[in-house]
Amino acid sequence: MSDTNPTAAWPGLMNRPQAAAYWSMSERTFASLVAAGIISGRKIGPRMIRYSKADLDAASEKFPTGKGNRPSE
Repeated sequence: MSDTNPTAAWPGLMNRPQAAAYWSMSERTFASLVAAGIISGRKIGPRMIRYSKADLDAASEKFPTGKGNRPSE
Protein backbone atom coordinates (compact mmCIF):
# COMPACT_ATOMS: atom_id res chain seq x y z
CA MET A 1 0.00 0.00 0.00
CA SER A 2 1.44 3.38 -0.95
CA ASP A 3 1.63 6.32 1.41
CA THR A 4 -1.15 8.79 0.60
CA ASN A 5 0.09 11.52 2.95
CA PRO A 6 1.23 14.39 0.66
CA THR A 7 3.58 15.83 3.31
CA ALA A 8 5.36 12.54 3.98
CA ALA A 9 8.09 13.38 1.44
CA TRP A 10 9.12 16.56 3.26
CA PRO A 11 12.12 16.27 5.59
CA GLY A 12 11.74 16.79 9.34
CA LEU A 13 14.12 19.77 9.24
CA MET A 14 14.18 22.15 6.28
CA ASN A 15 16.33 25.04 5.15
CA ARG A 16 14.64 28.33 4.26
CA PRO A 17 14.00 27.58 0.56
CA GLN A 18 12.51 24.18 1.44
CA ALA A 19 10.37 25.64 4.23
CA ALA A 20 9.08 28.39 1.93
CA ALA A 21 8.22 25.79 -0.71
CA TYR A 22 6.50 23.66 1.95
CA TRP A 23 4.23 26.62 2.67
CA SER A 24 3.90 27.42 -1.08
CA MET A 25 5.26 30.94 -0.74
CA SER A 26 8.27 32.94 -1.82
CA GLU A 27 11.42 32.98 0.28
CA ARG A 28 10.91 36.72 0.75
CA THR A 29 7.43 36.25 2.21
CA PHE A 30 8.71 33.43 4.40
CA ALA A 31 11.56 35.68 5.62
CA SER A 32 8.97 38.35 6.51
CA LEU A 33 7.06 35.85 8.65
CA VAL A 34 10.30 34.85 10.38
CA ALA A 35 11.15 38.52 11.02
CA ALA A 36 7.64 39.07 12.44
CA GLY A 37 8.15 36.17 14.85
CA ILE A 38 5.36 34.06 13.36
CA ILE A 39 7.81 31.34 12.37
CA SER A 40 10.90 30.40 14.32
CA GLY A 41 13.84 28.28 13.30
CA ARG A 42 16.35 26.15 15.13
CA LYS A 43 19.93 27.34 15.10
CA ILE A 44 22.05 24.29 14.35
CA GLY A 45 25.36 26.03 13.65
CA PRO A 46 26.84 29.53 13.53
CA ARG A 47 25.15 30.24 10.19
CA MET A 48 22.75 27.32 9.87
CA ILE A 49 19.07 27.63 10.72
CA ARG A 50 16.58 24.87 10.06
CA TYR A 51 12.81 24.89 10.29
CA SER A 52 11.02 21.93 11.83
CA LYS A 53 8.13 20.50 9.83
CA ALA A 54 6.22 20.03 13.10
CA ASP A 55 6.81 23.69 14.05
CA LEU A 56 5.71 24.86 10.60
CA ASP A 57 2.55 22.76 10.85
CA ALA A 58 1.80 24.20 14.31
CA ALA A 59 2.45 27.77 13.11
CA SER A 60 0.05 27.29 10.20
CA GLU A 61 -2.76 26.82 12.72
CA LYS A 62 -2.39 30.51 13.68
CA PHE A 63 -3.83 31.60 10.34
CA PRO A 64 -7.52 31.85 9.44
CA THR A 65 -8.93 29.02 7.35
CA GLY A 66 -10.03 31.28 4.51
CA LYS A 67 -13.69 30.88 5.43
CA GLY A 68 -13.73 33.60 8.04
CA ASN A 69 -13.08 31.15 10.86
CA ARG A 70 -10.31 32.10 13.21
CA PRO A 71 -8.62 29.59 15.48
CA SER A 72 -9.21 30.00 19.18
CA GLU A 73 -6.31 31.33 21.22
